[in-house]
Amino acid sequence: MSRRVIPSMFFIGALLTMVLLLADTVGASKPVVSVPNVRGHWDGFFLEADSTVAPGLVRSDITQQLKSRITGDGQLTDPITGAQLAVYDFRGTLGLDDVITGTGRTPAGRMDLQASLQFFAGNKGDAGVMDAHFLFFPRRGQPSQVGAILLHPFPDKNAPDVSGDGVGIFRSQLDPTFMGGLTLQILPRERDSYPGQVSFTPQSSLHAPFSWQSRATNNDQGRLIMIAEGKTGMMTVDGAVFPGSGAASSATVNGLYSLILDDGHLDFGTYNFNLSPRIP
Repeated sequence: MSRRVIPSMFFIGALLTMVLLLADTVGASKPVVSVPNVRGHWDGFFLEADSTVAPGLVRSDITQQLKSRITGDGQLTDPITGAQLAVYDFRGTLGLDDVITGTGRTPAGRMDLQASLQFFAGNKGDAGVMDAHFLFFPRRGQPSQVGAILLHPFPDKNAPDVSGDGVGIFRSQLDPTFMGGLTLQILPRERDSYPGQVSFTPQSSLHAPFSWQSRATNNDQGRLIMIAEGKTGMMTVDGAVFPGSGAASSATVNGLYSLILDDGHLDFGTYNFNLSPRIP
């Protein structure tokens, strides 16, 4: 009997050892999920809920990051006068689903923040777009809800200057009646990204034209990311810049846009335009 038990126990022990070694190997082979680096500028535009006025400006920074824990601050300003409308600081958590949840303080009370992030790959680091929702709770009065779209620029310090004026066309991939001309103004770089304005002029009377404030970033490989927002919606643009043959010649920009209107209409399509350098 004992001669049968000992080999059996030896076999079971060896099998358990193999299972543990295999488990360690499988565990070691699992991909390590890294938290993206979101430190730096996040600038863009905001609208209060049910607002009928032009968007205001957001200037914000994520100043510290320890793994998934982040700290930052920002301000909301009037786009015309530059008057400061609100300032805040916040602490939050960046989840594996690229969603930020946090709470913050303002001189008038407190706020809650929830934001989803989308990243655009670059060779030296990613650009990002944040769809943010702020809920401000003043010590007195009713809370106010603010929606914002923010751009985090590529970190490429040697990316070529793409400020200039653009003229081109757009075409929806979902609605054959939504197509026409577009114009852009890309102003000189400020806080590592380019403020500006983008205008769509549809050919069909079924669609109203719009002109929205924009902000863009590019990297040294020619990728261009832009956000835009107006009182009727917001847009994200992902494209590629093809430089002209000379320093002062026009560049060609091709890419895709994604459009969300306040009435719930969603659209995406293609665009291309010629970008002429701004004359000093």
